[in-house]
Order: sequence, then structure tokens, then C-alpha cells
Amino acid sequence: MQLPHDAGWQVDGCMPSASLAFVFVQLWRLQAANAHEGARFLHQELLPLLNFMMQSIEMLIACEKELLVLRSILSTASCREPTYHLDQSEHRELVEHVQHLARLFPKLSRAGRWV
Repeated sequence: MQLPHDAGWQVDGCMPSASLAFVFVQLWRLQAANAHEGARFLHQELLPLLNFMMQSIEMLIACEKELLVLRSILSTASCREPTYHLDQSEHRELVEHVQHLARLFPKLSRAGRWV
């Protein structure tokens, strides 16, 4: 969540979430190209989704699985019990965050690999 700041400390990379790796790659490329304003903008657009997903490790896993299903990478978001289940409101909010972020990645959206 602090990638733009951490990049200033000359870190070598980050461990992104599986469902959002392409966003972190773009963010990293912007940082590496010294396009700090673009990186900051993308980071600010990503933060609401990250904040939502990271309410707990269980919720993060549930959201990751749902996003990978939305991207047609997984066929199901099921996990072994005991697990966290997103309720309808949380699922709706997750999709809203993703739709907001998807406008920054229209090629991905048109390819049917996003919502």
C-alpha cells in the first residue's frame, strides 16, 4: 500500500496480490520511468480497493478469489472451510471498486477479463 513511498527507498520490487499483479506492474513501470505523478495517480486510484480488501487476511483471500473469477482465471472462488464469505453488500462493493479501477485499463476490460 506504500509502494510509491517505498520505491523512493530503492526497493527492488513488491509482492502484489495475484488478482492485481498487472496494476502493480504498471505502477512499478511508472516509478521506474520517473513518472512519479502518473504513479501517484494510479496508486491513489488503487488505494480504495486495497483498503477494502485488506480489512482482514480472510477477507483479502476471499476478495482475491472473487477477482480471479471475474478475470476468468479461476472458475470458482471457493475455499476450504472455515473461510470468510463475502456477503452481498461486500461483493457489490468489491465490484464497484473494480469497475472504478477498470476504467484505467480499458484493454483489459474489453478483453472480457475484467468486470
